[in-house]
Amino acid sequence: MRTITKVGAVFASALLAVSLGAAQASAVNDDVVTYDKAKGWTDNGDGLGYVVEKMQCEGTENEDKNAPDGPYLYWKFTANTEVAMTITGPWGTVEMDPAASGQGSWGFYSDYYSLDELLGQVYVTYDAESTSDKNPQLNVSHGCAPVEEPEDPAWCSPGFWKNIDLHATSDVWARTGYSPDGSFNELVAADWFNGVTIEGDATLLEVVTGDIKVKGKGEYANAVAAMLTDALPGYYYDADFRFASEELGFEHCPFDRHNVEQPIGPATLLPEDAPATDDVII
Repeated sequence: MRTITKVGAVFASALLAVSLGAAQASAVNDDVVTYDKAKGWTDNGDGLGYVVEKMQCEGTENEDKNAPDGPYLYWKFTANTEVAMTITGPWGTVEMDPAASGQGSWGFYSDYYSLDELLGQVYVTYDAESTSDKNPQLNVSHGCAPVEEPEDPAWCSPGFWKNIDLHATSDVWARTGYSPDGSFNELVAADWFNGVTIEGDATLLEVVTGDIKVKGKGEYANAVAAMLTDALPGYYYDADFRFASEELGFEHCPFDRHNVEQPIGPATLLPEDAPATDDVII
């Protein structure tokens, strides 16, 4: 039978004490930051609830080239620490990676989830002793929401995009994922204008305002307007709808120039001498 000497017992007790001390120290040093506020989300008031505020989807001019394919969220944890930590959420528990911005920030790409699935359910576990930052932050930096299948045809003319309030800060411009300063040659020419470019290039806003030196500048402007209309969530550009709405005079853009959503279709702004609404085929 194996016996334990007094020396051995003392050593075992000391080893156990060291192990317990290490475990307790680790538990003491670990701290948790929970995602419990809607940081990085916005409610556009369109009935769809909260969506990620900063969209950086594939194919847009501000796309995140490091992001995974499909809808995603990019989580950013700032605590001014170089010691790795984990983030826990609907995806399980994984290690975060150093953020591209550096400065002790860490990041993680997750699938896209609704805000309700995240509040109070996502948290970072980190070593509190590794940083002097007393107010670490966990935010959704940006992402790409799932693309809704287009539901309604629409047509927002060049005049709409030219006159929409505040241009770059307009909610409607932001909804498209494009900026008024975007390049016509890079964004429009290939897919919306048969590959025809503008010598020296021009911004989207310059094209819709007609501030370009080309023949047929109206067609260039229409191409930009078609692309922007098609990018509005829940709508798609339809040429037949466009020409019918212009001919019959009914409202064809789902937003007014003050960024307010409005109904579209033959029932709105239909001239008295136009055919009856029931006779309109779009």
